Amino acid sequence: MKQLLKRISVPLYCILLNQNLRQNSFTPTIIPRTTLVNNFDIDHDRLLSFHLLKKAQKTLPYLCKYYMYYHNLEPIDFTRYMDIFTFIAGLLYSLDEDNEQSDHCHRKLKYDFFVIDRISTNEFFNNINQNPELSALYHFFKKYHFYDDYMHQQFYNTLLHLKMEQYFCNPLAEPNNNNYHLSKYLIDKCNAIRSCDFRLSNLVLYKLTQQPYNDDILKFCFYEEIFWEIDDDLRDYEKDVLKNTFNIYRMYVNLYGNNSELHFKRYIREIEAQLSEQFNYLSIKYPEFIKRRREILDELIIQEITPTKFYITQNWDIPKPILDEHSWRTTRSNELLKTKGQSE
Repeated sequence: MKQLLKRISVPLYCILLNQNLRQNSFTPTIIPRTTLVNNFDIDHDRLLSFHLLKKAQKTLPYLCKYYMYYHNLEPIDFTRYMDIFTFIAGLLYSLDEDNEQSDHCHRKLKYDFFVIDRISTNEFFNNINQNPELSALYHFFKKYHFYDDYMHQQFYNTLLHLKMEQYFCNPLAEPNNNNYHLSKYLIDKCNAIRSCDFRLSNLVLYKLTQQPYNDDILKFCFYEEIFWEIDDDLRDYEKDVLKNTFNIYRMYVNLYGNNSELHFKRYIREIEAQLSEQFNYLSIKYPEFIKRRREILDELIIQEITPTKFYITQNWDIPKPILDEHSWRTTRSNELLKTKGQSE
């Protein structure tokens, strides 16, 4: 551990976000850290409702299944840390729900949209100071010695994703509101810095098991998480349009219109290629790890090209694009209200 602390390291996610997932690359700004006033008793203040605990419960099985074995743990070992991960997931869900509020004036997170793809120092610390859940999460990581450069970068990415989600979705709540800049670069970046719950929890697992970060495994997780975000967004496309939340396929539809499916398939192939490359690298460097992974997890379609080369894909079901969201949302909302009235 002392050697790890002495080592001069560059935060993993800063490196990953500099890679060319597409023709345009992007570099997040690493902001300086400072001392914040902790206004919360992390151990005793009431922060989570039963509703948020139930939402957190949806994440926890995936954490058990997909991440525990990265740390030589079995799913049953999760019970030792269940309180920590329930707390983290619950606070993140609270942040996410607040960020999706349709009434922009009552949102707790406030941003300057003059610059979209980074967070200023003032934005970072003002939001931590003014948001109870965010402040609690930050000081929780600090108090229990989880916070380091890796965690700082992921915490930064969490706020940046929430900022970009607001930027994308605010105009889409109103018909024919195109008063914002939409680009493939911004959409892809926003999607790349998602999975905040799993990424923060995975970093915490390294601390709990007192193991140094494995950049090779984290890099593989980075692309796999993007892969699963795509899969979830395709399944939840209509629901996310109805709720007016960030969905990468939805953003592609708003950017490319009738040509969205073509461009989105191209994006999927980019991610499949990156994930396959990392999988092949790990299969050579950590063959036992990959062997165990394939025994435990069978959701991915792993095509064996040669004995040492694989291609990872999925049965993608791309829904029909909704080109007029406002009309569709109005019609769908009325249908749901009618169905609810009949059931009562």
